[in-house]
Amino acid sequence: MFNESIGKFAVMLLSLVPILSADPARLGADLATQTADIPASDRAFYFFVRNTAFLSRKAGELDKKDGSGGSLRHAFSSTVGLTDTDAASVLSITAQLDSQFQALDQRAAAIAKAAKNNRVNGLVPPPPSELTVLQQQKEQLMHALPTTLDAQFSDTVRARIAAFVAREWRATHGSDQQAKH
Repeated sequence: MFNESIGKFAVMLLSLVPILSADPARLGADLATQTADIPASDRAFYFFVRNTAFLSRKAGELDKKDGSGGSLRHAFSSTVGLTDTDAASVLSITAQLDSQFQALDQRAAAIAKAAKNNRVNGLVPPPPSELTVLQQQKEQLMHALPTTLDAQFSDTVRARIAAFVAREWRATHGSDQQAKH
């Protein structure tokens, strides 16, 4: 019971990450979340994927450390309203999707670092055009997330994920920017 309480607390804390991510100073290379023209629903599913993948990695780390990752996974499944089997599938798929975002972020960070190091007369040159291309790719991935997730899961799982995403988005961003799917 104690491990389940800790797990639920961890899931609740992880759901607060979108609040922290709204601060551009904390985003670093994660420029897509700062773009105002990205629909709220796309951003909401983006945060769901990134946070769920983070939770999956943390559960894996706990498994290696002391075998307690299952408590975190179970807390996630009960918070979202999924069976443990469905939650395992969601965690696996979001980790795969997150790796695509990580690859784009890493490429963008490397390009930005190289550009910053190539100062001309002490001035940082304008951002390379490759960053715009990577940004567009990231926005396309974000826009495709609801459809991608829909294709992976049953109607019940999709409905529970959508309800969870909408509920968490309203809790962190208010009802004026609904994350509808």
